[in-house]
Amino acid sequence: MNTPAPQSMGLLERVSRAIRSATEDRLLKEAADIDLRPSEFYQFYKEIQSEPDRSLAIVSFSYIDDRLREAFSLNLNPGITGNIKSLMGPLGPLGTSGSLVQMAAGLYWIQDETYQSLGLLRKIRNEFAHKPFSKGFEDTKINGLLSSMPRIENRLIAVSPQEFIASSSMTQRERFLVRSIMACYSSLAELSYAPMAQRMGLHPMATIGLEQHRKPETLKQLSHAASELVVELLSVRKGGGDEKEKA
Repeated sequence: MNTPAPQSMGLLERVSRAIRSATEDRLLKEAADIDLRPSEFYQFYKEIQSEPDRSLAIVSFSYIDDRLREAFSLNLNPGITGNIKSLMGPLGPLGTSGSLVQMAAGLYWIQDETYQSLGLLRKIRNEFAHKPFSKGFEDTKINGLLSSMPRIENRLIAVSPQEFIASSSMTQRERFLVRSIMACYSSLAELSYAPMAQRMGLHPMATIGLEQHRKPETLKQLSHAASELVVELLSVRKGGGDEKEKA
């Protein structure tokens, strides 16, 4: 292959960008058919906030698991022998939530931080589900798992420290809620578009990396729903400051 002359490099770069832009436009056109159900997401996380610790951990991951299975079902080949159930049934290679998270990461359908968060949320769910005497999020084992999750709340609080409570004033339950909401949001945002982007020869996170005004409307709405939820959890309580149980 001949090396292009220096004067043609600018032209090649412009053509390459035009091809990429056209592919992104095609991706966005197909992505417009995806509904991330932002209203459902918001309502679900609002309703479970009154649940006891055990129910909160189990039910929140159940929702994530359901949405993961849905995303996989939409992106696997239904024409294989035994159809998709042969892969995702109880005895299939993708029959457990752990195998789904592992495969999603292996295919680059979710980013490393999302992979780490989902894995730890699954372990927290298992602790509550299989150990009847767990004392809640302050339980030593559960507290350790939660503390190992990415501290997404610190990044959020840094946006407006005057309006948000201090991280040190958050209870472990509040930390769990914020981290669970953001992990679910990230997994939906990434997993819903990554397979489609890959099939078009784009980076799996191409949709996530687009400028805000170019992102699919349903993705912007999901981002808004997640933002509303965490702002409500992190905002300083009027009249009471941010005096809360320290974890």
